Formats: sequence, C-alpha cells, structure tokens
Amino acid sequence: IAGPQEEDPTYVQECYNLIESLNLTNHVSFLGFQKIDDLFPQVGLLALTSISEALPLVILEAAAAGVPCVVTDVGSCRELIQGSTQEDKQIGESGRIVPIADPESFASCVIELFSNPLQWQQAQQVGIERVEKFYTQTLMFDRYKEMYEEVLHGRNRV
Repeated sequence: IAGPQEEDPTYVQECYNLIESLNLTNHVSFLGFQKIDDLFPQVGLLALTSISEALPLVILEAAAAGVPCVVTDVGSCRELIQGSTQEDKQIGESGRIVPIADPESFASCVIELFSNPLQWQQAQQVGIERVEKFYTQTLMFDRYKEMYEEVLHGRNRV
C-alpha cells in the first residue's frame, strides 16, 4: 500500500489494525510516500477502490506505464478505462470497472486479469495507446488554450 502516512494517522492506524486482524501482516506492506515513476515498474496492476473521484490521474499514470487497472465505477474512471469517445472506445479496455462496495466483483476482476496473460497484455497495450493518443500534455494545453480563446472572444459564455 503506497501513500503518505502523515496526512491521517488515525486512518493509517485503522489500516494497520485491519491488516493485523486479518492475519495479513506477512503479505501486506505499507510503503509510505513513493515516486510514481519508481513504483509502477514494480507492480502488475493498479487497484483503485474509491467511492468518490473526479478524474483520478493515477489511472492515466498507470496506463502510461503499462499497468492495467481495476477500478470502481466513480467519476470518470469508466471513460479512462473504456474510452470517452467512439474513437477512444474502439481501442478497447485498459482494465476492468466494478461497482462501488463490491469486493467479490473486484477480487474476481483482479484474479481474471492476473490469471489470463493475454487479457493483461491487451489491457496494458490499450492503456498505453489511450494515453498516447488522447491524454498527452500537448493535447491538454491545446484544449485549455482553445477554451480560453472561446471565452475571451465571447464565442462561449461561461
């Protein structure tokens, strides 16, 4: 489990207690804050079990690093995994989407991707292609510039 532990010590202690109560202390490591560039080459799958998100950049970071994702169906997670436009959707899925608070479905999708190397590789390739095609920094800046120009020139009142 990667992430800063200083932000919410009470929550971190709850996590440690849960791991201990499930007798998983020999199977779960708390890594603390990690540089994402160093971490992703070491993992086989991103698991995001959020109950609320907007556009989680970690999914794009994982996809760019070739790491398939299993995520809950919140915010724009579905679009990031399955595509947002018709052209984007044709690329395929870079992982799996599961309902919120459904650990059985979540576990099933994780097992499915890990036990089927072909599906894992397809998800990996789709993620890389989606990021390279639709989520580059240049595209982001161009879209912001376009939006600002529309507002400045009165073509699209906010």
